Amino acid sequence: MVEYGIGELSAQRRFALPTGNLLVAGASVRRLDMRAGAFAHRSVDQSIWSLYFEDEWRIRPRLSVVSSGRPD
Repeated sequence: MVEYGIGELSAQRRFALPTGNLLVAGASVRRLDMRAGAFAHRSVDQSIWSLYFEDEWRIRPRLSVVSSGRPD
Protein backbone atom coordinates (compact mmCIF):
# COMPACT_ATOMS: atom_id res chain seq x y z
CA MET A 1 0.00 0.00 0.00
CA VAL A 2 1.29 3.46 -0.93
CA GLU A 3 0.01 6.74 0.47
CA TYR A 4 0.84 9.96 -1.32
CA GLY A 5 -0.04 13.61 -1.43
CA ILE A 6 0.70 16.31 -3.99
CA GLY A 7 0.31 20.06 -3.47
CA GLU A 8 1.05 22.90 -5.85
CA LEU A 9 1.02 26.67 -5.48
CA SER A 10 1.74 29.15 -8.26
CA ALA A 11 1.50 32.88 -8.92
CA GLN A 12 1.77 34.73 -12.21
CA ARG A 13 1.67 38.37 -13.27
CA ARG A 14 1.50 40.09 -16.68
CA PHE A 15 3.14 43.44 -17.34
CA ALA A 16 2.64 45.65 -20.41
CA LEU A 17 5.93 47.53 -20.73
CA PRO A 18 6.12 50.99 -22.37
CA THR A 19 8.52 49.63 -25.02
CA GLY A 20 5.74 47.50 -26.53
CA ASN A 21 6.81 44.36 -24.69
CA LEU A 22 4.47 42.02 -22.86
CA LEU A 23 6.23 40.40 -19.90
CA VAL A 24 4.82 37.43 -17.98
CA ALA A 25 6.62 36.44 -14.77
CA GLY A 26 5.80 33.96 -12.07
CA ALA A 27 6.84 31.38 -9.51
CA SER A 28 5.62 27.99 -8.42
CA VAL A 29 6.30 25.30 -5.83
CA ARG A 30 5.21 21.66 -5.94
CA ARG A 31 5.38 19.34 -2.94
CA LEU A 32 5.24 15.53 -3.09
CA ASP A 33 4.97 13.27 -0.03
CA MET A 34 4.89 9.52 -0.52
CA ARG A 35 5.02 6.68 2.02
CA ALA A 36 5.29 3.00 1.12
CA GLY A 37 3.48 0.26 3.01
CA ALA A 38 4.58 -2.30 5.56
CA PHE A 39 7.06 -4.18 3.35
CA ALA A 40 9.00 -1.33 1.71
CA HIS A 41 9.33 1.04 4.71
CA ARG A 42 10.29 3.95 2.48
CA SER A 43 9.25 7.55 2.20
CA VAL A 44 9.88 10.33 -0.31
CA ASP A 45 9.52 14.03 0.40
CA GLN A 46 10.26 16.33 -2.53
CA SER A 47 9.84 20.05 -3.15
CA ILE A 48 10.37 21.62 -6.57
CA TRP A 49 10.65 25.42 -6.81
CA SER A 50 10.69 27.37 -10.05
CA LEU A 51 10.76 30.91 -11.36
CA TYR A 52 9.88 31.77 -14.93
CA PHE A 53 9.48 34.65 -17.35
CA GLU A 54 8.42 35.18 -20.93
CA ASP A 55 8.90 38.42 -22.84
CA GLU A 56 7.14 39.07 -26.13
CA TRP A 57 8.31 42.03 -28.17
CA ARG A 58 5.97 42.83 -31.06
CA ILE A 59 8.09 44.32 -33.83
CA ARG A 60 5.26 44.51 -36.39
CA PRO A 61 1.60 43.42 -36.31
CA ARG A 62 2.50 39.92 -37.60
CA LEU A 63 6.08 39.66 -36.33
CA SER A 64 7.23 39.26 -32.72
CA VAL A 65 10.31 38.06 -30.84
CA VAL A 66 9.81 35.89 -27.75
CA SER A 67 12.40 35.11 -25.07
CA SER A 68 11.86 33.05 -21.94
CA GLY A 69 13.65 31.35 -19.08
CA ARG A 70 12.86 28.97 -16.25
CA PRO A 71 15.28 27.90 -13.53
CA ASP A 72 14.04 25.00 -11.39
